[in-house]
This record gives sequence, C-alpha cells and structure tokens, in this order.
Amino acid sequence: MKILNSAAAALVMLPLEVSEEIIASRTEMAIGEDSENFVISDISKEGTRSDWKVKVNSGETYRCYLEAAQDFGAKSISDAICSGPGAKSDKGTCDALSKAAGRC
Repeated sequence: MKILNSAAAALVMLPLEVSEEIIASRTEMAIGEDSENFVISDISKEGTRSDWKVKVNSGETYRCYLEAAQDFGAKSISDAICSGPGAKSDKGTCDALSKAAGRC
C-alpha cells in the first residue's frame, strides 16, 4: 500500500509559477554574477521546467533552467542549472576539471 501512496503522490505534482525575481536570484548563484550585471531573456515554461537565456554585461551567454513544483501544499524550486562559457562557483578557482573544460 505504501508504494501505491507514493505513486499517487507523484501524480499530483503540479507546476509552480516562478517569478522573474526567483529566476534572477537562482541565476546569480549559478553563474556567480550579481543580477545588475546580466539580462535574462527568452523565458519559456513547460510543465514544471522553466528555461531562459542569460547575457552578462561582459558578453558571456548562458542557457539555464530550473524545476518548480508543488504537491499537497509543499513547494519545491530547484537551483538553476546553467551551461555556457563556465558557470562560476568561485571566480578564483582554476582546478584540473576547470582547466580540462577550458574555463581557465
């Protein structure tokens, strides 16, 4: 019976509307830039996923997405996942993995 309850709960996941402020905040964390240093465009939403493009004032561009859903009153918004010229978690880090990816 527990399996049926878990399966039923999974079917109830509903998309959650995500504001541009949340998207900007998650983007700041993902690319390591303050929101006044980038522009978000082309926001599209499909189901629980939101996709968008980011252009940083320095010219770098990224494609990002996040997932947002609610179920039984609980809301969940993921971190943004961004691809581009090198999402930065620490601007001063240039480890072997970053070098292999051509980020530094």
